[in-house]
Amino acid sequence: MDRPSTDHRGATMPNLERRTLAEQVYLDLRTAIIQDEFPPEAELQEVALAERYGVSRGPVREALRRLSSDGLVVLTPRRGAHLRPIVPHDFLSAYQVREVLEVLAVQLAVPRLTPADCAELKVRYDKLEASARAGDMTAFFTANGAFHYFFVEHSGNSPLQIAYQPVIDLVHRYELRTLTLKGRLENVLAYHRTIYEAARDGDVETAAEYTRDHIRLRVGHLGGEGGDQPWSVLVGINADDGDPGDTQANQLNEAAPKK
Repeated sequence: MDRPSTDHRGATMPNLERRTLAEQVYLDLRTAIIQDEFPPEAELQEVALAERYGVSRGPVREALRRLSSDGLVVLTPRRGAHLRPIVPHDFLSAYQVREVLEVLAVQLAVPRLTPADCAELKVRYDKLEASARAGDMTAFFTANGAFHYFFVEHSGNSPLQIAYQPVIDLVHRYELRTLTLKGRLENVLAYHRTIYEAARDGDVETAAEYTRDHIRLRVGHLGGEGGDQPWSVLVGINADDGDPGDTQANQLNEAAPKK
């Protein structure tokens, strides 16, 4: 298991060799699922995974149970494990919870920020902007996760931090596609700049308002009569299509948000 696993902030996890076998398998599988490395609803066979990681089936079984608790895997008697499908209701529900948690995080964190904290937030915003202008979508989503998690980690609220993990994991499974739902990339970046400036100035209300508006999806994009279909189908995204962020990244260079 040489792959460096990452957490919801995009940070590399500590040396996996120091962890239990089940923990190693769990972290690596979780990263692979979030990074969309498996086909939709792929079957996760214990024997195949045990061979992949060079372990017995026990650690694999424990890892799958944890992934099931995270909402990433479905365990079915006599059928084994497979990836949980993302349907409009699930996706919308995750975004609704994400909105509540991140708005609360902003409300708790902004009054606590020091000048040093604000400088760190500016660094995270600058990385977000630089990756967007470069058209590096992998770096963009890593920087985006780090920007939003800044408020969670500075909220001073441990239960909020614990609750945030499984919700953002579900969202990140299809994060490239969520960007297309929320509008052009330059508009998304402008929201982040306003959130940063409001947080820097101690304006809790504006920072929370723009966080809420940035996260919120229009219900009309999801559900409807086809509510039991994968949401990516409903919004016209095919798994074989090109990167939906490429065109938007190019547009950013032509219409950069004003400072």
